Amino acid sequence: MRLRLVYHAWIAVVGPTQAMSRWAGHVPSARATSRHMLLVSQDLQMMSICKSRFLRDEHGRIEQEVVELWWVDELWHELESACRESQDWAAEATGAQATEMRAVKQVTAAKQKLDATKAHLVETEAALRKSLEALEAE
Repeated sequence: MRLRLVYHAWIAVVGPTQAMSRWAGHVPSARATSRHMLLVSQDLQMMSICKSRFLRDEHGRIEQEVVELWWVDELWHELESACRESQDWAAEATGAQATEMRAVKQVTAAKQKLDATKAHLVETEAALRKSLEALEAE
């Protein structure tokens, strides 16, 4: 079929008179030439049908790719949003931890001051008893 198509194309491109010199000894009749032209026409029509199918299939594939790319883009945006939200939560948790650490330090400092105040109170009480005893002894 390919050879026939090449031969038909040769006739179609260079014309029947030049084709005769190419195919020495074979002189196609008007009927044969018309039949060849019909075959060429049918071959071209078949190629056009095949090309149309190919283009339709290719168009469908490209549309499907566009939809898939849209979904990938949509999922990417959702992922970025979730990442930012996660970072916000992490920052919030870090801030809460820092606040908790400050509160723990303040409570520890307050306990230390309270212990120091208690110790000072015990010393003051002991000094006051001594003073009271000295007054009573006089």
